[in-house]
Amino acid sequence: MALSPVTQSYFTELAWLSSGWARNVTLEVCDGKIHQVEPNSQRQEGAICLNGPVLPTIANLHSHAFQRVMAGMAEVNLNPNDSFWSWRDLMYKVVQKLNPDDARVIAKKLYIDMLKAGYSQVGEFHYLHHDVGGKAYGQVNEMAQQLIMAGDEAGIGVTMLPVLYSHSGFGGQDPNAGQARFINSTDSYLTLHQACETMMAGADRHRLGICFHSLRATTQDQIERVLATLDCQKVVHIHIAEQQKEVQDCLAWSGQRPVEWLHNHVGLDSRWCLVHATHLTEEELKDIANTGAVAGLCPTTEANLGDGIFPGVDFEKLGGVWGIGSDSHVSLSLVEELRTLEYGQRLRDQQRNRLYRADQT
Repeated sequence: MALSPVTQSYFTELAWLSSGWARNVTLEVCDGKIHQVEPNSQRQEGAICLNGPVLPTIANLHSHAFQRVMAGMAEVNLNPNDSFWSWRDLMYKVVQKLNPDDARVIAKKLYIDMLKAGYSQVGEFHYLHHDVGGKAYGQVNEMAQQLIMAGDEAGIGVTMLPVLYSHSGFGGQDPNAGQARFINSTDSYLTLHQACETMMAGADRHRLGICFHSLRATTQDQIERVLATLDCQKVVHIHIAEQQKEVQDCLAWSGQRPVEWLHNHVGLDSRWCLVHATHLTEEELKDIANTGAVAGLCPTTEANLGDGIFPGVDFEKLGGVWGIGSDSHVSLSLVEELRTLEYGQRLRDQQRNRLYRADQT
C-alpha cells in the first residue's frame, strides 16, 4: 500500500531567496522537497519555527568519497620532498584495501557529515571501479551502486560522475599497477555509463554526468568519442592544471598548457567543470571565463596537497564562474573552504579583502 505524502510547514523571520533577503517566509515541504515558498506571510498553526536566518544549501561540486578514510594519514612526513605525487602513492595503497561494503559505509558517513555542513548535493568524481586485481565486478557499476545507496541512506543528492581513466601519462602511456582499479577502455567506460544511467532512471534526487580523470589519463580520441556518444546536455568534469608538473608534462607532450590544449582541441562551454585549474595564464583565465566553464575549486585540499593558489582575483574581474568542492575531505567546512580561498589571495598579493565585486563594496 502506498504511503501518504509527509507534509510540513516551516516559518522563518528571515530567509535568503533568489530575489534576496525576505522576511516572514513560509516554506511548504512535501516528502522532503520544498513545494512552495511564501514571503511576507503569517506563521500558521503547526508550522515549525526556524531560528535565525535561513540560507539555501549548496552543491559540493567535487568529491572522492573513499579518500575521507585517509584524511590525516598523510600528515606524517615520510619523504623530505613530500608532495602531491608522494601523497598519491599513499592513496594508491589505501585503495587496495577497500571493498564495495567499505565504499558504501565510508560514503554514507561522509554524506551525513556533508549534510550537517550545509551541502545537499555532491558531485561524486568516481573512479574506484574494479576489484583489487583490476577485474570488473559482476555488475560493472557495482561501486557506483554503493555510492548511490549511500546517498539514499544519508538523504543527499548525488551527481554521479563515473570517470574515464585509461592511462598514466600524456600521450596514452600505459597505466601502472597502482591504477588497476581505475582503468577502463572507451568501450568499457561507455558500458559503465549506460549501466549507471539505467540504475539512476527515475531517481529524482540524483543526476548523472560525464567525467574524464585528466588529460594525462585520457586521449583526445577518447574524449571526442565519449562526448559524441553520450547526451550532450550532461555536465562534464575533469581534473586539470592542478600541479606544475602536470603543466610541464603537458607542454613537453603538446607544446600547450592543459587548459589551452583543452580549449583549442576539444572546446569549452558552460557544461564543463575544470577541477582545480590552479596554474593558468591570463589567456587561459579568459578562455574559461568567456566560455562560461566553471572553475571547480577545492581550497582546503589544494592547500593540503601544496597545489598552489588559484588566480581568484583576476578570475573575478573577468566575471568567471566558480564553485566549491571538498575533494579529499580533509575539511567539510564551507566556511573554511571560502576562508582558505580568500586568505590565499591575501597571502599572494599581500593585501586584504581580495575576492569581491564592485556591487559588493
